[in-house]
Amino acid sequence: MNIALFPNTTKKTARNLALGIREFLHSKGIAVFSTDDNAEQLQTQPLSSINPKDIDFLISMGGDGTILRLDRKSTRLN
Repeated sequence: MNIALFPNTTKKTARNLALGIREFLHSKGIAVFSTDDNAEQLQTQPLSSINPKDIDFLISMGGDGTILRLDRKSTRLN
């Protein structure tokens, strides 16, 4: 299973939540991805390293703006 995390890293709570989710998912053997510019900070694989069609779930953490940015990105991935 492949899951992509999209936190608003300018929000400390969202970033910390993403780190906790990543840790939990890794413990279950799930591959975790995030945008290339967040991959190192979140200790995930860069999103550019996988075919977007192979992502099973997207998790957005932040607020309305984060969800809207994710929607625009996912529309371009299809």
